[in-house]
Amino acid sequence: MRLSVPRDDTSTEQRPVGRREFRDALDRLTKEAKRTDSEAAAGLRSRVEELLADVPPEWQRRRELATLGELWAALAVYDLAAEALDQVQRDWSAVARLKDLETLANIKAKWAVQLTVEGSTDAGAPTPASLLREADHIVKRLIDLGPTPERLWLRGRRRGRPTTRRRR
Repeated sequence: MRLSVPRDDTSTEQRPVGRREFRDALDRLTKEAKRTDSEAAAGLRSRVEELLADVPPEWQRRRELATLGELWAALAVYDLAAEALDQVQRDWSAVARLKDLETLANIKAKWAVQLTVEGSTDAGAPTPASLLREADHIVKRLIDLGPTPERLWLRGRRRGRPTTRRRR
């Protein structure tokens, strides 16, 4: 149940008073993050952090946590995106989707590239190689459930794809 009517005007966002309002706010921010440029991403990130500070931790579970992972990914904050989607994977429930696992594999690969480009050598940060191994492991499990062109592409394989021309 919504306690207020959702608005598209994000400049006067109010603190959510219910879990559904929190979910609506996350959805709005995710849509905005997918349309924003890198310069506006910092301001949007602070709005996300303010929203998270305003809600109880128990609201940040299940579907909301998966949406939060998608939101962090859209803002290119791959460590927080991976953390949120890893938690969704560990808490596997009826609300977790296979799409969330596909997104997690994609985020880990993007994070590995980001760490490589930045030349990050933080002792606590995962290595690009370990992130790629984790992504590959997730995609392999997804392919075991059912190979799709997207999953095979994520794994970097073309097998299982019918050829269009025959050799003579």
